[in-house]
Amino acid sequence: MSKILIIDDEPAIRDVLKIFLEEQGFEIYIAGNGKEALSIFRTKRPDVVFLDLLLPKKTGKDVLQEIRILAPL
Repeated sequence: MSKILIIDDEPAIRDVLKIFLEEQGFEIYIAGNGKEALSIFRTKRPDVVFLDLLLPKKTGKDVLQEIRILAPL
């Protein structure tokens, strides 16, 4: 089963994506800010990340840079 991390500070967006993707059979993790997202990424190692660029605590750009370091292509 593929794992997806949804990173967005809007609860409604997280919830809609989570419900839809779980119905499709994916394992879903959600984070409301960049700091929380990186913690989840380190432990769960998702296959796909949906990333909002305007996040509190760490911007989406900063999160993406750190994810690239943790999981280079």
